[in-house]
Amino acid sequence: MKRITLLAFGLCFASALHAYNPSVHRQLASFAVSTLLELSNYPAQPLSHEQLANIAANADSGEDTSPSTWLQRLTNWHFYNPYKEDQQQYTLLGHININRSMTNLVQQREQQLCQTLQKPDLSFDDFASAYGSCMHFIEDVTVPAHVTPVFHGPILPGGATGHSWPGIIHDPFDGYPVNLDALKKEWNEFRKKTALFQRLGDIEQLPKLISTLFDVPLADLETTFKVDQAPVLYCVDLTARSTLARLFAPENRLASYWSKDIGHQYFQGYGGSFDQVDEKQRKPFINKQHFLATVVTVALGIHLWTWERGSVISRG
Repeated sequence: MKRITLLAFGLCFASALHAYNPSVHRQLASFAVSTLLELSNYPAQPLSHEQLANIAANADSGEDTSPSTWLQRLTNWHFYNPYKEDQQQYTLLGHININRSMTNLVQQREQQLCQTLQKPDLSFDDFASAYGSCMHFIEDVTVPAHVTPVFHGPILPGGATGHSWPGIIHDPFDGYPVNLDALKKEWNEFRKKTALFQRLGDIEQLPKLISTLFDVPLADLETTFKVDQAPVLYCVDLTARSTLARLFAPENRLASYWSKDIGHQYFQGYGGSFDQVDEKQRKPFINKQHFLATVVTVALGIHLWTWERGSVISRG
């Protein structure tokens, strides 16, 4: 009975730890896969682009909602801090061991993706499902609270970094809807910059591409992961660093957020709640983060498929 009670509590708790709402994940995944299929010369598929995008969107949002991921989600949270991996273990109620960092989970999804890519009869719908699961974590680290990290959700018994009473810590960034018109506009402007746009087909150029598109110092994007060894973690790390570099405050973000415990209290880790940020700053920032998520996931998709199949980005 005690184990059942703990599991029930844990599942309720895990369901409150979303980064983006599942609907936002679905929109971002669908947009990215549709863009990927449009840009690249993939072989003809029996399924439509819309159907393939839906497969990826289901896998993406399923990382938060699918019953098959509930237990894993309870014990592997979707926050990211590569400098403090050894400090991310937490025991819930003295019985459930939790890893607050997503790194281990990303590595598992990356391994599953690599196994999928090795299928001799690989179809794009198989690829879309494994790829969609990996996209989820890239999207998660465009949410500031998931890279600072601010551990939001129900208060944990015994307390934990990032939690304070009373009630549930909420990140208002999570539910901000995708502005599809703004996202399409960003991509249309991007396509006009021909030389820059071609970098999308070379994932090793991704740091320079992000630096130019999002006005992020290149020095802030020095990842320790190798794209030929761990392409998904490479993209997660680059995206997380981009998010930190784009935050409004404080200065010296990497030192403040990843090198020491700054004792987050109710979403104060990066200068206050987004509810308190001026609307003129908030909306453009969040729209750009959605653009960042799709740029990185499209670049990853092109790389993964071309890596195994020799397809190239369309020059047209």
